This record gives sequence, C-alpha cells and structure tokens, in this order.
Amino acid sequence: GPTAQHYGARIYSVPDANGLMISYTLAYSAYKQQMHLELYYSWDGAMWQRMAEHEPWIAPGQPDDWNFGATTLHPPVVERDGLMYHLIGWGSALPHFAEPKDYSGQPDGSRLEQRYGPRNLTDWPYFNHYGSYAKLAEALGGYGYTPGVMITRKDGWWALTAGDTEGQFTTRPMTASASLTVNARVFDAGYIKVALLGEDGTPLDGYVMELRADDDTVLPIFAHLPSVPFCVSVTMKNAELYTLNF
Repeated sequence: GPTAQHYGARIYSVPDANGLMISYTLAYSAYKQQMHLELYYSWDGAMWQRMAEHEPWIAPGQPDDWNFGATTLHPPVVERDGLMYHLIGWGSALPHFAEPKDYSGQPDGSRLEQRYGPRNLTDWPYFNHYGSYAKLAEALGGYGYTPGVMITRKDGWWALTAGDTEGQFTTRPMTASASLTVNARVFDAGYIKVALLGEDGTPLDGYVMELRADDDTVLPIFAHLPSVPFCVSVTMKNAELYTLNF
C-alpha cells in the first residue's frame, strides 16, 4: 500500500551456487511503524525477484517483544553441520517513531503528545495496547536493542512443498557432471521420486530414485550423471525440497 517503503538491504553471495545472491530486505510500514524482513534473490545482481504477496521471512513481534520494531540480518552467514547461522545485527523493540535520538532523556507522555498528537498517533494500530501517552512513554523508556543469532537449515530460504496432494515439476534441459544429491525433508507417508529424462521427455535408463521418511541436507540420489543433456523430473507428496545439488 501507499504506506509501504523499502528501507535498505543486506546482500549475501551464496557459496557454490552459480552466482545466486540473497538480499535481506527491510520493508517498512509507516502505518504500523514496524519493519519486517523480506527475501529477494538474483542471479546477476541487476534483476531481483521476491516472494509472492510480500510474505515476510521474519515478521515483527507484538508490543513488548524484543523485535516489535524490526529485525535486521547482516552477512556473512556461517554454515556448519547442515545449519546456517545468521547474525542479527539488532532486534529493535521500539516502533519506528520512537528512536532514542528523538528524545533528550526519558520520554514522557506530555512530550509524546505534543510531538505526535498532531500526527494522529492515537490512530496508530497499537496505541490502544498502551492506552495513553503516559503509559506509552513509560513502555518506550524500557525498550532497547538486542543482537543475536538466528539458526536455520542450510539453504533453507525457500522450499518447494507438497502436502497430501501430489505435486510434480520438471526442469529445463541441463548438463552436469559428478553426482546429484538433494536437500530435503520427507515426512511419514510422504515421498520424493526423482527421475532423469532426455531432452525429448523420455526416461533415461537407470535414473530413477525414491526417498521416503528422510531428512538431510545431502541425500544421495545418483552417484553418476549422464553425459548427455537431461531434465530432472520430481514427483513429491508430504515433503519439502530445498535444493538440487550437482
């Protein structure tokens, strides 16, 4: 909407990912006075794509939470034992209008009302949580910033997911050497079936594999790949597929 603004980004070049870059982008809502974190990605640094519906990757918290105002991530990302460790530069409990630099000393209700009353702060969706300028000022005086570390699955920014309804996709033709592994989670009663097809869609002999009830960032599929161009066909149910690794 008209109150949404882009508020900066931190860009991470993913190792061994054919040029893939991830942007941790702050999206600011002037109406809510909060920032959430969205993911963008690019293969060339010029054209960037983001999730449909502007889905937050890290949503802001509720009033009195440590990250009510915003959460920022900073590269580098450290990978270890199938996990990624993201540095949280700061998590802010303060709504955007209440930056400490706005005050000389402890804020009080009368000063808040004098400054923000003409801007209709009482229409702010969280004002009723506090109930008055005095109580809002008291709460703001106790808020601050928190650094931290967020731990996620390796390459766990996005995943293709399938529930009880089977899903299927086929890649464009490609060439690759060595082997194929996947980063995936297969739930009970689920499966991921992987097959290699020729450019004309014909299955290649010896290249069919099915995973059931498994969860790892490096699940072996094919130890050797064909020397001719091929497509990867995946059929899955009750599973999450994060990456195909060549």
